[in-house]
Amino acid sequence: MLFADTVRIVAFAVGGVLGLYGLWLMLFGLWPDRVRACAQRLDGGIWRYFFLGILPMIPIGLLAGALGQGAVIIVLPLLVGQCGVAGIALHVGRRLAPGTTGAPALFKGGQALALAILFPFVGWVGILLFLTTIGFGLWMASFRRPKPEGGSEPPAIPESATT
Repeated sequence: MLFADTVRIVAFAVGGVLGLYGLWLMLFGLWPDRVRACAQRLDGGIWRYFFLGILPMIPIGLLAGALGQGAVIIVLPLLVGQCGVAGIALHVGRRLAPGTTGAPALFKGGQALALAILFPFVGWVGILLFLTTIGFGLWMASFRRPKPEGGSEPPAIPESATT
């Protein structure tokens, strides 16, 4: 392998990650409430969203293989999953720099995710697909109403309603 081939591969990887980073910032700019909803749901753990995201990915992958149109069918869930990944970046940014919210937190968390994705082979394939699957599950779950902040007790019945 020539040095030029190595530079080409590294430039391709860095350019792809910078493109994802820009996509996360753009998604936050377009749909800040949806990205915040995805980030808010991460307080309960990531595994339920991984399994929620992988359930529809299996039939989508099988359908893409059966029809021979893999790129066309798989691109939509991957792009939609990036909205959830932007929520993951926002969540990571809030943990890395407590007190920051919004775009500065997304910027810091996006840097951490981008550096993790740049890790050769493991990051390019493993971490990126893992984050995208979690992101797809977060995106689907973000359409449900968030849990109330006050606790799990139901609201009290007014006195006038019981008499």
